[in-house]
Amino acid sequence: MAGFLFERANCMNYEETIAYIHSAYWKGTKDGLARTRELLTLLGDPQKELRFVHVAGTNGKGSTCAMLASILQAAGYRTGLYTSPFVNRFNERIALNGNPISDQDLVDIFERIATWWSWRWAWAESSIPLM
Repeated sequence: MAGFLFERANCMNYEETIAYIHSAYWKGTKDGLARTRELLTLLGDPQKELRFVHVAGTNGKGSTCAMLASILQAAGYRTGLYTSPFVNRFNERIALNGNPISDQDLVDIFERIATWWSWRWAWAESSIPLM
């Protein structure tokens, strides 16, 4: 199954990307943050250069985040916002300075992550330790 992404990476369009993101094929859980840390390392540890506001709770997270992003933008900060679920299009989930991610940027980022995911599963299925 891991080979699917090797074959598909760098040639997906927006519709295929969205279909794959929503598919159950790649989903799974594993306790801990090992996979997240591994992915961030392969992406160059972007989180080390950023500052975050994490909003948690039962109700009002989307409104609170939208207001915070708006206030920070008005103060001259560059903001990124991830919310879930989306209302009309998946792209609404990811915004930079109030603008949803473009279809092409979403595809490009997904392909970069999908390539890593395929590589990781190919190694995992071969039972050779990653580290």
